[in-house]
Amino acid sequence: MSDQEEIRNLIARYSHCADDSDYEGYQSLFTRDGCLIENGVAVPRSRLPTLMRIYDKVKREQPQPFGGKHLQINTTIEVDGDRGRAVTDLLSVQLRPDTGWTIGGNGRYTDELAREDGRWRFRSRTVTWYGDFPAHPGDAAFTERLHDMIKEALSAEET
Repeated sequence: MSDQEEIRNLIARYSHCADDSDYEGYQSLFTRDGCLIENGVAVPRSRLPTLMRIYDKVKREQPQPFGGKHLQINTTIEVDGDRGRAVTDLLSVQLRPDTGWTIGGNGRYTDELAREDGRWRFRSRTVTWYGDFPAHPGDAAFTERLHDMIKEALSAEET
């Protein structure tokens, strides 16, 4: 399999793990020193499962059905030895009891990649929402909850 194919699979696994609450699988997609950068805040690899658990708790507390899917498209990939860079457009769809499925937000992932232990992984994955608007521009409460979840994950004791 080519480097580009392996990186495309990495990017696809990101959505699968995130949407299916696969904490360990999600964490394994990042290098040991890797991080997710959301709203300008870097969440280190060690805190990613905590962030996912917090989000899952928030989801369970909402009126049901509640959820979402990450759709990633238009990926460009550059490889230089054991380092790489990818840019991927993002469209999120959300499920809410009052509206059913709707577009939740759109943006772009910018990835710094590294081959670690023979596998491509994210050194950093930065999400930038369209026009630097928040993930859900019409839902200020969602943006506030997202900020709070990130702060909680960063301050939580290691599990």
